[in-house]
Amino acid sequence: ADMLTKPLAKDRFNFLLNELGIINVNCT
Repeated sequence: ADMLTKPLAKDRFNFLLNELGIINVNCT
């Protein structure tokens, strides 16, 4: 969860998708 340490927007986007995916899996 180091979104601030990733300077590239692509990395942030991929991070968000990964986090959302993990959250969705945990919720279901």
